[in-house]
Amino acid sequence: MRKSILVKGPMLSRSGYGEQARFALRALRTREDIFDIFLLNIPWGKTGHIIGNQEEQDWIYTNLARTAMYAQQGGQFDISLQITIPNEFEKIAPVNIAYTAGIETTKIPPEWIDKTNANIDRMITVGEHGKKVFENTAYTAKNSETGEEVPNFRVNVPMTAVNYAVIETEPEPLEINFETDKNFLCVSQWGPRKNLDNTIKWFVEEFKDDETVGLVLKTNLAADSVIDRHVTGRRLENLLKEYEDRKCKIYLVHGEVTIEQLTWLYRHPTMKALINIAHGEGFGLPMFEAAYNGLPLITVAWSGQMDFICRPNKKGKNFPRVHRVDYDLKNIQKEAVWPGVINADSMWAFPRENSYKKACRNAIAQEKRSRDEARALQKHIVQKFTKENQYKQFIQAMGIPDALEEVDYVFVNDLFKEQYVGGAELSLQALMDTVPSGTSTKFNSAALTPGIVDTLKDATWIFGNVAQVSSPDILQYVVDSGIKYHFIEFDYKFCEYRNPVLYQRLEDEECDYANTNQGKLITSFVNNSVQTHFMSEEQRQLYKQSLPELDESKTTVLSSIFDDEFFEQIEQLRALEPVKSEPHVVLGSRSWVKGFAESEKWCKQSDLEYQVISDLPHSEVLERLSTAKGIVFKPSGLDTCPRYVIEAKLLGCTLELNENVQHLNEDWFDTDDLDSIVTYLKSRREVFWNSVTENE
Repeated sequence: MRKSILVKGPMLSRSGYGEQARFALRALRTREDIFDIFLLNIPWGKTGHIIGNQEEQDWIYTNLARTAMYAQQGGQFDISLQITIPNEFEKIAPVNIAYTAGIETTKIPPEWIDKTNANIDRMITVGEHGKKVFENTAYTAKNSETGEEVPNFRVNVPMTAVNYAVIETEPEPLEINFETDKNFLCVSQWGPRKNLDNTIKWFVEEFKDDETVGLVLKTNLAADSVIDRHVTGRRLENLLKEYEDRKCKIYLVHGEVTIEQLTWLYRHPTMKALINIAHGEGFGLPMFEAAYNGLPLITVAWSGQMDFICRPNKKGKNFPRVHRVDYDLKNIQKEAVWPGVINADSMWAFPRENSYKKACRNAIAQEKRSRDEARALQKHIVQKFTKENQYKQFIQAMGIPDALEEVDYVFVNDLFKEQYVGGAELSLQALMDTVPSGTSTKFNSAALTPGIVDTLKDATWIFGNVAQVSSPDILQYVVDSGIKYHFIEFDYKFCEYRNPVLYQRLEDEECDYANTNQGKLITSFVNNSVQTHFMSEEQRQLYKQSLPELDESKTTVLSSIFDDEFFEQIEQLRALEPVKSEPHVVLGSRSWVKGFAESEKWCKQSDLEYQVISDLPHSEVLERLSTAKGIVFKPSGLDTCPRYVIEAKLLGCTLELNENVQHLNEDWFDTDDLDSIVTYLKSRREVFWNSVTENE
């Protein structure tokens, strides 16, 4: 059954937010099999009306009329998608998703935190810069009712950044008579943030004696009206009064310009670069368009444009592929302060004059190099930011795409195998691959919202690692919701550090977990589960010891889970009968728990030859273990059922371990009969799914 979604935004506006709204609509239209789309258009300042793409316009108008009729008849919406600034967020539907350009400075105002937390279940930003500022801004606030201070007051909804897609267009000429053959382009609204005064003044100062150089300004003040054109022209004249003897040319482009006409400018053979030295960008759409059309860029390496101006080198490291303008981060100008939107104490980039002038010069003097770099960046962008990729990312970022249809099982974990290859991720993937019947979906824990829980309340839920939930309230909501769920515990969620040994080491004291908020929450989470599955008996007993109110009847020991491919690899490697001639292996893990330093220290003290392995594909790790004499693995903290140890034993390695390997003394593992270990491990998936289906 399709879900009704109300998209509220300026989808008829010729503006950045207007293009943002239309990008969202294009993404949603790729999944009209699951979304029934309704529209509510909102005005956006004095911006002009959309032009071009007649099919899209007709579809928007048809759906606006359909929405009005639907609302008049009392129609309700399952989801809202709100495309605006946070000041205007509101609770419209059971699930409310925000899609915003965010902020161009270093801090969001507290009003945005209030509006977001009160009304929004999930947020999508147009770039990583905005996402990071939303995530990192925190205040000390006061509860309006109690007067108590609220520390660490911040946005607590899950967020994802999704960039725009490349749009393929054919150029359409503008009526411009270029008198110059070395031209630069600037596409910016005239205001404090865009830094257009300095863009023009510094350019003219640098090229005032060069009659072959020109600057094309596509700009306006507030609207695309005749009056705005007049006022914009007067402002430009006043700015240029002190440069009346200049030889370089300034071309003003004002009014409605289509993407096809902009493309003509981006691709014009006389254009040397697009200039953007704005103080900050949410994304920087004109720069993006210029870049995927192969035009070199002159800009600062800060804010929204960092999502696309970087291209990896041969070693995989990303570097800006533009004419970089140096800058300083400083407090915004007084004239840029916008109460409730842009704080006076926030900062943004102030480009340096000399660096900007040098970059413009280099775009001419080093034209071949500049063009080659631009073409390489163009190729990277065109390959990465396809419509298919970006629309799919947007749908996924909404947090509920695949779950909109009826599903039988829902998996929740901090990360999944395609995002990070760890023990928990591999175990869950093995279970997801063997769902006994029906359909399944999955959510990152950070994406989980009460609305999603309500939407899928009839499914059976399987929770793994949930450290990244946006708030402990989410887990409490799960408990109170009455849904059927299983909990697979890979570590120690009752401890804020997820490991009691680490807690004791950092805090230098024992913790009375039973009386902490986290301990009480996890006790409730276990006791309200259908069943909680531990990795080892020692782990289960420590849970019981730490949380006396735990209902032990709701618990069982599962161990790590392996897939069929793993067992095939083990069988193949053992069949080769490899010579165990290589030194002992030490796992070079960056995880504190895995005890790399302790293991290496033990080897040195024991005068044992060893090799360190790290960042290898899993198949190569197994190959190394198959020829190694043994492993040295001395975890610094409690390791509930490390797969690495199991793998090593099955491949004939001697094991130098410590007591922190918690499955070490269990009957299934404490044996020389490797075939019986394999049999036990192969049974665990069936054991888990039997426990699930028996309770459905």
